[in-house]
Amino acid sequence: MAGFLRRLLRPIRRELAARAPLSVGWVRRDDASWLAAHFQGTTFRPPAPPQSALIERIAAETEALGQQALWEGYAEAYLRDAALPWAGKAMTRSSEQVRSQPRMGRVFAWLAATRRPRVIVEVGTAFGISGMYWVAGLEQAGAGEVVTFDPNETWHAIAKGNIARISPRATAVPRTMEDAISETLGGRPVDLCFIDAIHTSEFVRAQLDLILPRLAPGALVLLDDITFSDDMAACWRALAEDKRFRASLALDDRVGLLELP
Repeated sequence: MAGFLRRLLRPIRRELAARAPLSVGWVRRDDASWLAAHFQGTTFRPPAPPQSALIERIAAETEALGQQALWEGYAEAYLRDAALPWAGKAMTRSSEQVRSQPRMGRVFAWLAATRRPRVIVEVGTAFGISGMYWVAGLEQAGAGEVVTFDPNETWHAIAKGNIARISPRATAVPRTMEDAISETLGGRPVDLCFIDAIHTSEFVRAQLDLILPRLAPGALVLLDDITFSDDMAACWRALAEDKRFRASLALDDRVGLLELP
């Protein structure tokens, strides 16, 4: 009975959590920036996209698939650094362990619907939960495409199917961004980039350096798990103060936003 009640109450609790506002923590504020115009208070409550209930239903179905093996590149990165939170643990993850939660997913959908980006690049598709929110926002905008990279073939297959149930506005690439971005994008500029793969400064900085020349003027870069470890917290602080960016803020000390001039 207790287990049945927990399952019954889980979606209600998740929806209540999704409606709670996120904290807005400025690092560098430029009052003329896009971020300053749209994050004016100390909290932000993103609206739910029309497809949010379907996205969460698909997410629950994906969680029911259970643990899936990590890509070997992730395993190597986490095992070799004993200071990382997942070091030494089982090299499998379920959807719930790695997904963006509904409240942050609503931010992604709102960003896509509001900014109307032509191209969103996502580094780290995982099981496609964040990807579903990105394309839900693009559906509201009526334009744009998500190009999402993940070398884990098992996760890729699940994610590709999940995202396709929300929108065809996605290209899921079963390779690393480093290996595939040139042939996938060609010369198309990127309006928004979400870096959510291996959460170490080594990987994040390398991926950011690779994407920066491809970013359009005024583009946004989002970094997930900015407090994942001491290393990632230091990486975020340094990038948030980097003068290459016009403005920077953190949402719930979880996702960092950087705006280009």
